[in-house]
Amino acid sequence: MAESGIARFELKAGGVTLQGEAELPAGPVSVEDMLPVFHGLGSALVNIAVQAVEADGHSISCRAGCGACCRQIVPITEHEARALSELVFSLPEPRRTRVLLRFRDAVLQIEAAGIRPRIEQLHLIGERSDRVRLGIDYFSLGIPCPFLEDESCSIHEVRPMACREYLVTSDPVHCQDPASLEVVGVHLPAKPSHSLSCFGEGDGHHRFVLVPLVLSLQFAAANPAPEAHVPAPEMLKRFLEFLDGRDIPESEPAAEGPSD
Repeated sequence: MAESGIARFELKAGGVTLQGEAELPAGPVSVEDMLPVFHGLGSALVNIAVQAVEADGHSISCRAGCGACCRQIVPITEHEARALSELVFSLPEPRRTRVLLRFRDAVLQIEAAGIRPRIEQLHLIGERSDRVRLGIDYFSLGIPCPFLEDESCSIHEVRPMACREYLVTSDPVHCQDPASLEVVGVHLPAKPSHSLSCFGEGDGHHRFVLVPLVLSLQFAAANPAPEAHVPAPEMLKRFLEFLDGRDIPESEPAAEGPSD
């Protein structure tokens, strides 16, 4: 990475104002280079939402050891798919082989169930009822996330945006049924995962892509990252505009999460 600098910013979304600063690399960057910054923004928005929930007398019921949500499809962005692929292949042995085998087993299960074509088209499913049906069909297979170890996330610090945003205040027992109306999620002032899924290369040209986490290695192999070509401050500015609604493309089907 090139020499870095500090960028100060203000984000207004959903009646919330977030002021902060981020360390940015100098020179051209790719979206993958900026993922730590974008994930940090997402976590900051989640913290604001959690504080509001706790101020209302509720508490987050998600805990290490409760991995029901890690058996959902887990829609991630194209940038996160490439980053996760790079992470997997950088792991030392024998852990790398263990994780690769989990990815292989997950793919074999969705292929055996005949649903791989449907989850590969996840970003094209417009009807909410169809997305819910697919989510239930996938969850019924009981496929754990390849990074789930001892019912806890083994990549918690670099987990995808969708995982950061998925929090509930209801009894964890209800998470065993993805169609349960008893699952109560935490409302966020903005959805960084949706902004990132529409972000394209960060150059102002939008495209909407969602990748099921279990297919991230195949996606990354078939879709290598473009060369870095956008100045980091410019890319951050565009992402903030996405978050506060100043530069949002036409509505796309959003990833399913717990009810607010």
